[in-house]
Amino acid sequence: YYIEWCCEDGGDSETTDFYPSGEPATASHTYASGTFVIRVTAIDINQAESDPSTLEVTMPRNKPVLNMFFLRFLQRFPHAFPMLRQLLGL
Repeated sequence: YYIEWCCEDGGDSETTDFYPSGEPATASHTYASGTFVIRVTAIDINQAESDPSTLEVTMPRNKPVLNMFFLRFLQRFPHAFPMLRQLLGL
C-alpha cells in the first residue's frame, strides 16, 4: 500500500513509497505558522482506497511552560545541579 496525503497549506498532495501490508508508513512536511488540516488516504496495489482520515495540526507547537521554567532555573543557578546539567547537555 501507499499513502496519499495533502495539507490545506496550499501545497500539492504527496504520496509515500509502497509499504508491505501491516507496516507503518511515514511522511514529513514543513509547515508555516498557523493551523492546518492533514487529509490522508491509504491506497493498495489494486488502487482500492480507504476512507480519508484527517488531523488538525497547529504550528508552531507550544512548548510546555514547566520546561521553560526549569531551564531558566538551571541557567540562573548553574552550579545547583552539575550532574543533571551534564546529563542534559546544558
